[in-house]
Amino acid sequence: MKQFVKFGIVGAFNTVFNYIIYAICINVGLHYIVANIISFLIVIFFAYLIQNKFVFVAESRPSQTWWRILLKTYASYFLTGVILTNLLSVMWLDLFNLEALLKPFYQASIGIISWKDQYTCAKYMVPFFNAVLIVPLNFLINKYWTYRFT
Repeated sequence: MKQFVKFGIVGAFNTVFNYIIYAICINVGLHYIVANIISFLIVIFFAYLIQNKFVFVAESRPSQTWWRILLKTYASYFLTGVILTNLLSVMWLDLFNLEALLKPFYQASIGIISWKDQYTCAKYMVPFFNAVLIVPLNFLINKYWTYRFT
């Protein structure tokens, strides 16, 4: 449980960092899938550094070197951070009409945030919906595959 809490703290930092990069990309006019990929490439390296130091620490790592763990980190997060995130984003935005679900939030936030339209609001909110599934999945993949030292 302690490890999951540490993962959650590191994950919260990475989520904020990821969201900032994603939002900047959306703000400059990039497609949400391109924004996901750019933020993924940047944030996963920082996730590796922090998780390796504070979350998945082992006394000895005889079978894995740093570059092997880094490659496994990118591979595991590629599955969830690029493939699953983009599939979920398409699902939320293009199939399930997330902007209709967020209409009350959109209307309540208009005075605070100047959204271009409801769809833009949904593009900025979709990472939060995705995180509900992706965060626990990332923990399990990292714990039982990426940082497995046997």
